[in-house]
Amino acid sequence: MKAVPMGTALQRARTGQLMRLAGLMEPQRVLIAGEGDGSFLLQFVQLFPEASITVVEPSQAMVLRAQTRLRQAGLFSERIVFKVEPLMDAALVEASYDLIVTLFFLDNFEDSLMRASVSKLNACASEQAYWLLSDFCLPSAGWRRLRAKLWLKVLYQFFAFSAGLSARALPDFEQALQTTKFCEIHRDGHCGDLLFSALYRAE
Repeated sequence: MKAVPMGTALQRARTGQLMRLAGLMEPQRVLIAGEGDGSFLLQFVQLFPEASITVVEPSQAMVLRAQTRLRQAGLFSERIVFKVEPLMDAALVEASYDLIVTLFFLDNFEDSLMRASVSKLNACASEQAYWLLSDFCLPSAGWRRLRAKLWLKVLYQFFAFSAGLSARALPDFEQALQTTKFCEIHRDGHCGDLLFSALYRAE
């Protein structure tokens, strides 16, 4: 889920780990699942202009918006390949990407499809890859958890009606990630911990 009235909080969550990532690695082959309109991709290409990037995004409209952003900034290049299809349908080379990026992507799926998506992304990652993840979350307790539950209920109802989203609740993608080769190395909360951005490293 992406288009929600939270101002710049979503973009801060998307890009919050970029400078930390730049201090750890220089990405060579990048897989972005569910980029959306290109707001992250634009900043990423500015920071890592030599990276080869595969973007898997099922929405043709979002791909066109992303391509337009890049062209207007003079950053559109053959290094960026768009696959306009669902992740599970995309032909991707296993163990070949040194950076996986999922930004408000895994929250779109029911549990079984989310786990299948995580498994496929894990298989695509190289042995020393990083994973950049931004998404919604449920704080552990208190008023923030109550507020997050209310927000998420409204958001899932809205996207079920407006976009035909099949998921009805936030899947436990963090638990799913624990079954992969990745371990969390840094995490930031945003918007009262309704959103988070995290960086994982393959171990």
